[in-house]
Amino acid sequence: MSPSKRRVRVGTFGMDGALRALVADVLADLGVRVAEHGTCDVVLAVFDGSLSLGDLLRETLAGSGASRVMVILPIELQELADDAERAGASGVYVLGTSLKLLELAVLRALWSTDEAGKDQRPTPPSCALPGASGVR
Repeated sequence: MSPSKRRVRVGTFGMDGALRALVADVLADLGVRVAEHGTCDVVLAVFDGSLSLGDLLRETLAGSGASRVMVILPIELQELADDAERAGASGVYVLGTSLKLLELAVLRALWSTDEAGKDQRPTPPSCALPGASGVR
């Protein structure tokens, strides 16, 4: 079932209040609610360097009940994006790039899971982060 046909929730991990409010506003236009508590479909986790990407993904998954984690990077650096993907991130968004790219990344992550949390998306080809792409 497509995200637009079911109630979807996105959780956050490591976001300050201003970033969380911005994400909530962007996603509200898509009919996606940012969850206060409880289980959600996808969690957006901010990478700030205090944890390794692998630890960030493990902690986020363990505490959220979600089957997918999307990593938000502070800078556009191909090596970080590749590391996030290798660690198991379902997508990557880079702060400071177009908010439309955030919408696209969240929709792709939501579309890729069914209601039971099983992956429903064929694995897309990996794409580089040229210029200011901001999303994988």
